[in-house]
Amino acid sequence: MCCGIEESFNVLALTRLWIEDSTPKNTESYLIGNTIKLVNKEVIVSYAEIQQGHIGIVYQATNWKYTGLSAKRTNWVIEGIDKHCQTIADKYTSKELSDLYGDKFKKVPRPRKHRYVYFNANKRRMIRLYKVIGGYLRALEKRLNIFYGWFFTNGNKKRYE
Repeated sequence: MCCGIEESFNVLALTRLWIEDSTPKNTESYLIGNTIKLVNKEVIVSYAEIQQGHIGIVYQATNWKYTGLSAKRTNWVIEGIDKHCQTIADKYTSKELSDLYGDKFKKVPRPRKHRYVYFNANKRRMIRLYKVIGGYLRALEKRLNIFYGWFFTNGNKKRYE
């Protein structure tokens, strides 16, 4: 949890942002900005999928705070059954699935993602929210600056998000 138990009611996840490559410049930031205006929560979380080659450039450009990688998790997969892992986990325990499907049931590591947080609040409230996770963010920002310094000085010109 990015902001502790005391703010858990106040968090919303922004998911499934996909933009056609031929759209005009800044379409992503325009859509994110206008979506945030419609949200009644103060803490918005979103993720950049490392597996897709994204590092969160659009979130950085729109003043989101990087908070590290998502938690390590596993997906439950049953060979021959096309169901989302959460649908399976909602109905069965790991032991029940193992007993039922034997070797066809597997626990597969889920790829981690870069996690970003946006504070959708007035300045005073934003400062208070930032204090909840501020120390954690400062340590991550230091490591992130080292990474981006290496990334951008090695001639990488491919578009990353």
